[in-house]
Amino acid sequence: MQLDSYTCALCNSLVEETLKHLFLNCPFAAHCWNLIQVDIPLQSSFPDIVDQIKDQHNSPFFMEAIILLAWTIWTARNDLIFKGIQISIPNC
Repeated sequence: MQLDSYTCALCNSLVEETLKHLFLNCPFAAHCWNLIQVDIPLQSSFPDIVDQIKDQHNSPFFMEAIILLAWTIWTARNDLIFKGIQISIPNC
């Protein structure tokens, strides 16, 4: 499938939208992770984040928090692209 652009729709940095960028390194995603008090180092991977959240929050629901936040980032991206709804950290 050819797209007009492969740059991240959530930020203005003209970075290619990879999974790592969209869910970890995009400033919008970083702000979302910060809401649940998870700081994402630049070289983080999803397994690293899972361990970090598990260690920091010591909650039986840590995996649900990861899944819900990833889903929130994904739906914010899709709402922007397909519905023109602007992203908002408070709505995250």
